[in-house]
Amino acid sequence: MTFPSPIERLLVCGSVAAVLLDPSGDNRNVYGVSRAGRILWQLRKSPFATKDVCDPSVELHRLPDCVRVFSFRGQIYDVEQRPGRILGSGWTK
Repeated sequence: MTFPSPIERLLVCGSVAAVLLDPSGDNRNVYGVSRAGRILWQLRKSPFATKDVCDPSVELHRLPDCVRVFSFRGQIYDVEQRPGRILGSGWTK
């Protein structure tokens, strides 16, 4: 499997690996990957990203039942490990 940019961080959460790609301008740079290497999901584009303003994800944290994703502009997403459904969101800034 190949990704469109280099892997910045990989976080294993049960049977899913959350993969954060280099946030160099891509608004959809977080993937959920199975142990077999199949892409299960890709985090949706931030609603605050526009054609001219990028809001890529920049950090991942493992929580008991989900992966917490932080975007460049301060948005937080709690993402279910399978199937990648967003459980909640908020702001850090």
